[in-house]
Amino acid sequence: EATAAHGQQVDPTAATAALRAVVAEPDALADLQAVRLVDTPATGGLGVAFAGSGPAAPAPPKERPPKHAAAPKAKSSKSSKSSKAAKPEPEPPEPEVDPALLQAARREVGSAERALRTATNAARRTAESAVEVEERAAAARRRADEAAQAERDAEARLAAAQDALAALEGQSSRR
Repeated sequence: EATAAHGQQVDPTAATAALRAVVAEPDALADLQAVRLVDTPATGGLGVAFAGSGPAAPAPPKERPPKHAAAPKAKSSKSSKSSKAAKPEPEPPEPEVDPALLQAARREVGSAERALRTATNAARRTAESAVEVEERAAAARRRADEAAQAERDAEARLAAAQDALAALEGQSSRR
């Protein structure tokens, strides 16, 4: 909504990804808080962002390639023991995600999103204040320039009046 008010359209998905990338990078988050962030960092895992908030949640399981049936080995003339079919290795169990850790991570993301909104609003207000201060300073500089010009004009009129007075005094002393 805020970007639309400024004539910019932002895809919410892209904004969320950018937010998570900033939150995941401590340096980028510090730059954002100090209103120095100029670019969104490359996306990464959120583990860095939540260091110190509890144990890290296990990584999501990677997609496993489908198993292919093992090709039967050619029988050799050697002993029958070596001709046994190879048994497939058992698959390791899928890692379990601790619901408490997942909930804590969601709370941290929500908190980071709120902090980002707060920082963004503060940055916007600061920028607006800076523009206002710059406009006031420019007006003050114009007034100071006008006052300096008025002072120079008054000095020139005073010098002319003093010259005229001196000339009149010189004429009156000759009489």
